Amino acid sequence: ENDKIRIQAITFEGNKAFSSDRLASIISTRKANFLSRFLNTGVLNRDALKTDVERLTAWYYDNGYINVRIDEPKVKREEDGMHVTMRIDEGEQFIMGDVAFAGEVPGGEDAAKHLVGLEKGTVFKASMLRDDVFRLTGFFSDQGYAFVNVEPETSVHPETKTVDITYRVDKGPEVFIDRVEIAGNTKTRDKVIRRELRVQ
Repeated sequence: ENDKIRIQAITFEGNKAFSSDRLASIISTRKANFLSRFLNTGVLNRDALKTDVERLTAWYYDNGYINVRIDEPKVKREEDGMHVTMRIDEGEQFIMGDVAFAGEVPGGEDAAKHLVGLEKGTVFKASMLRDDVFRLTGFFSDQGYAFVNVEPETSVHPETKTVDITYRVDKGPEVFIDRVEIAGNTKTRDKVIRRELRVQ
């Protein structure tokens, strides 16, 4: 069988916003080193390369590069081993534009806006958008709307390199507690426990 052919070089082309070292730290594919023989690292894995493209795309998208395009990695066999090249078209960085709400907002828009992390003039971050939706959903649920749905709508403006976000809220029906059942109490009566509860 002979020895495995290992990766000797990983090259990034077209990256300007982030250094090659920074991008290399994000992906799981690694170059071979003196420990590769013992740790089985530096071996080419096509599935891992596909995942690496998704990781890099998510990284760029989370830093405002919403039009980033990463080509399929090219793998070339050289005398010393495998050489992997990843071509990146970063595109332009986008910042946040206006943040608004649509639909019926439980608790009012002013209270909801304080929970939104994305602010006008900051770099657009997809991860922060997901966190905002999670926080808003929890906030509206605490107003009694257990089946609330928060859908973010984006409007991209290439001429100004901005992204407007509208959180469309479908609050659904207000939910009330029907029964509060208590079980497992053998020494304390239900009414003693019930009077300590904050929900009725």
